[in-house]
Amino acid sequence: MRGVIAAAGALVALACAGPAGAQAASEAPPRLKSIDSCGALARYARRHTQATIVARDAKQHGDRSLDPRAGEQGGGAGGGGDDAPDFSETNVQEQGIDEPDRVKTNGVHLFVVGGDDGNVIHALDARSDRPGVVGSVELPGFDGEILLSGNRILALTWDDGDPESWAGATILSEIDVSNPAAMRVLRTEKIDGEAISARLHGRVARVAIWTPPREVVVEQPAGARWSAAYRRTRMRRAVRKAPLDTWRPSVVTADRTTGTRSERGAVPCGSVRRPREYSGSGMLTVRTVDLDRGLPAVDADGIFAEGETVYGGADGLYVATEEWIDPDTDFEDLPSESVTAIHKFAIAGAETEYRASGSVPGYMLSQWSMSEHAGYLRTATTSEPPWFDEEPRGESESQVVVLAERDGALVEVGRARGLGRGERIQAVRFMGDQGFVVTFREVDPLFTLDLSDPHAPAVRGELKIPGYSAYLHPIAPGLLLGVGQDATARGELRGFQLSLFDVSDLAQPRRVAVHTIPGSSGSAAEWDHHAFLHWPATGLTLLPIEQYADDEDERASFSGAIGFKVDPDARSIAEVGRVTRPAPEDELDAMPPERNVVIGERVFSVWDDGVRTSRLDDLSQTAWVDLPR
Repeated sequence: MRGVIAAAGALVALACAGPAGAQAASEAPPRLKSIDSCGALARYARRHTQATIVARDAKQHGDRSLDPRAGEQGGGAGGGGDDAPDFSETNVQEQGIDEPDRVKTNGVHLFVVGGDDGNVIHALDARSDRPGVVGSVELPGFDGEILLSGNRILALTWDDGDPESWAGATILSEIDVSNPAAMRVLRTEKIDGEAISARLHGRVARVAIWTPPREVVVEQPAGARWSAAYRRTRMRRAVRKAPLDTWRPSVVTADRTTGTRSERGAVPCGSVRRPREYSGSGMLTVRTVDLDRGLPAVDADGIFAEGETVYGGADGLYVATEEWIDPDTDFEDLPSESVTAIHKFAIAGAETEYRASGSVPGYMLSQWSMSEHAGYLRTATTSEPPWFDEEPRGESESQVVVLAERDGALVEVGRARGLGRGERIQAVRFMGDQGFVVTFREVDPLFTLDLSDPHAPAVRGELKIPGYSAYLHPIAPGLLLGVGQDATARGELRGFQLSLFDVSDLAQPRRVAVHTIPGSSGSAAEWDHHAFLHWPATGLTLLPIEQYADDEDERASFSGAIGFKVDPDARSIAEVGRVTRPAPEDELDAMPPERNVVIGERVFSVWDDGVRTSRLDDLSQTAWVDLPR
């Protein structure tokens, strides 16, 4: 029996280092360098990976001398054809740029990803008074999300059960839904790695996939005692002999209409770029799928770096990478300065082209931390990572930085500093020439920013109230709806809260209405904007809500969706109805609906195992449809 020393941990850990690690944020990294051939890519990967493996091994065994680290809504009314009523679309960041989700509709049919493993698409007839499932199709993989364009669905699923795939795999499936009663998977692509996200511009989808390097192992005979120097020598030797596919992911394309199958590198070596400074051993791949042509992808671009956050604007796809920090790092040992690197891909039709790279100080909260407008990229960051549980340190600070593309670099042209000292960003919304940032520690400062001059962004106003908003949504000109939590003056949370803000005067933002659900309560919309529904035609805002009762009053428990009438003219918020599912057979099924969709005069509320329809005006139930498990 033999033991194994795995170098994979070193590869994966160091692959997470941000490209701009030690570089000042004001000095945007130069344009990524092209890698001319597969041989050059392999040599580059082997050379740098050897150093990272040895450094990590030294750190694990206590030899710090070798550790380099020691020294506006897209959801308005849509159209599904002449006979389709108005319907709501997925709540997205940028109007006209769709994002993958578990539910899509064209106003005629509702397509729902269901099944115990999230691997079945059900089609429901949305025109019927008692809509039923007219067809289903099984997807390869699980945890599916879909994009809908005309008569085609592009599904994204995950597969971690393939022993040949060391990092798991993303499966893209092209599905013909021209006849919802007989939906068909036409073609699939299986790519090593995890899909970060995707965006759909018109008929063109772009999918960003992150692939860590394959394991490189050194076999050690059982009972043998190797010196540290010998072990590292064996590690270097193993990496020198590692094949190219240790770093470059592969893609398997299967055509179910012809029965053909092919396998190749997921990105041509000549389409891979790297930062001038080594930034890790993983691969970020952007695949472009023209749904008019279907799979396989028409284009693929690669960066020898990690990607974590995806933002899609009208002219560019941006992928951001935080500087990696070991999760075991003590809070007090966090670096005093950190940066987030950003890579821009220009998009035009079915073409995707790498254009520029840059960096900003601090950490981003999410995709909402970026916004493209009038040729500039606006970013909001905090000097401390949002994923640390500890209270922010007093010196933490947030800022909005504006970048412009110049000669292959994203260069800082303006910055607004000093937002929420000692706090972290909880929500961001950019709208045209304005920006809104919420920070929180004990109270909720809502900062309003004037971004009309990208070279001189400025904070114009600040509103301090208890609690915070985790998601901001424009309701009408000059009005924002905040979804979040109420809190005491000491920052102790005390229940779900909706807040209506008048921001028509940036210098004097005001909260003009508030609605709270006391106790331990919250909504998935606080962290998942796809769970948020606002229907401007009637002012309905429908949110999944969970409320947990105190021991003294079990009647206060609730799990479902609550509808609110948000009236821009009256500046008011009022509850109009509640949506719950029929008595569940299992307590685990007593959950809020995952999604709510308006089609005509009805609301479709979607659970894993069923869909409820309700009247749009008062949310009273009209039908329940079981989904096959």
